Amino acid sequence: MAMGQHAVPVPSFAKKATAWRIERNSRMQIKGQSNIGSITCDNPSYKRVDTVWLLHNATGDSVEIRGKIQVAMVDFSCHNYFFTTMLRKTLKVDEHPMMTVRFARLDKLPIQRVGAVSKVYGTVEISLAGVTRLFSLPIEVSEIAQGVIKLQGWRICRLEDFNLKSPGRVAFIKVKNECRVEFELQLTRLH
Repeated sequence: MAMGQHAVPVPSFAKKATAWRIERNSRMQIKGQSNIGSITCDNPSYKRVDTVWLLHNATGDSVEIRGKIQVAMVDFSCHNYFFTTMLRKTLKVDEHPMMTVRFARLDKLPIQRVGAVSKVYGTVEISLAGVTRLFSLPIEVSEIAQGVIKLQGWRICRLEDFNLKSPGRVAFIKVKNECRVEFELQLTRLH
């Protein structure tokens, strides 16, 4: 084991389990619209070290996932002070500073070969502003190197999904209630 790496204990699961570390170059974006144009807020890097477990059986049926990622909402920037402040106020960042994404399952086991790209559907539980919702979303899984995969996906969300209210009209700017949340996670297989 290389210096600085930690051994991740293998939980006792009934199915075959593989551990994957979420790398720091993972990122998320929130894309919205206003009456003056598009707004993109992003978290350009993942600042935590988290591990997720993929549990699958030999038949290649749906794959359970255990683990979660937590994203500090204060790390999101809209590259404009006004929009960043509005995003933080709308999402109640002072009361609920973290967004948690808990993985549940993939509908099938992705192809495991360098260069292979698989399209799957995933189920995730998202906790934002004190409200938790379950979502299904398309995910593209790419094996970019031996033991390294990239997960890319998106979901259209409305503020009402999390019992939030649109900031409405602030000064002369009106922000639409719907946004597209995109993610790109890079994972490295641990064992």
